[in-house]
Amino acid sequence: MIFIDRSRVSAPRELHEHGKQHLDQTIRALAVAGTLRAADFRTDIYKHDKVRTRLWRMQHGKCCFCEREYEQKHSTVEHFRPKTEASDDTRNRGVKRSGYWWLAYVFENLYFCCKNCNTPKAT
Repeated sequence: MIFIDRSRVSAPRELHEHGKQHLDQTIRALAVAGTLRAADFRTDIYKHDKVRTRLWRMQHGKCCFCEREYEQKHSTVEHFRPKTEASDDTRNRGVKRSGYWWLAYVFENLYFCCKNCNTPKAT
């Protein structure tokens, strides 16, 4: 994974405001109840065009893992720490636990990633 300098870039307002609101109104209660699913998160918040553009520019149009240059429209917004499920084993045979739901809309947890790198990594 490449080093990404975030010191000159701030989170888009849409991510901070709408993300906090969605966490407070919906996600927190589902997490406490133990019923949280990936589908409960609003992709229109963390994949908002302003978020994608800011990540893409900050990473110079490159995937955070393989460093290949990609057009913005062909890449995804990746959560470094997973939203709903985490595992201590790279083959997902280890202990599974709830993910880092409270980081789902935190800009520092989001990266610009190509589909080739994002698809096989799982939790």
